Amino acid sequence: MGKTRNFVMPEGFNHAMQTGSPNHRRFAQDIVRELQYQDLRQYFMKQANRVLAEAKMNDLRSIDAKNRAGTPNSQTAWRLIKLLEELDVAYGQGEYDRACGVLSKIAEVKELFSE
Repeated sequence: MGKTRNFVMPEGFNHAMQTGSPNHRRFAQDIVRELQYQDLRQYFMKQANRVLAEAKMNDLRSIDAKNRAGTPNSQTAWRLIKLLEELDVAYGQGEYDRACGVLSKIAEVKELFSE
């Protein structure tokens, strides 16, 4: 996830992941992973929703197919939302290899949605 979106770990978690019993360290790691996942998901959903909110009706009519894929528009916003849904399913089912593949696809389109 860190390659797709930078994440700053909340204070105290680095220490918690390195000290205490193995169960406490694992628990701290699980919390950080969940916080990072929610941060990534919320950030990209916000970006896609912003594009959709600002899109004019029929925004794709004036854009040829090649330019559609390379600009922030309703098509690419829906693609990002679909990828986030795929990520939710893979991550929720514990299929982390599949989730990593979806993260790679998100990384390919993320530049279109920079603030």
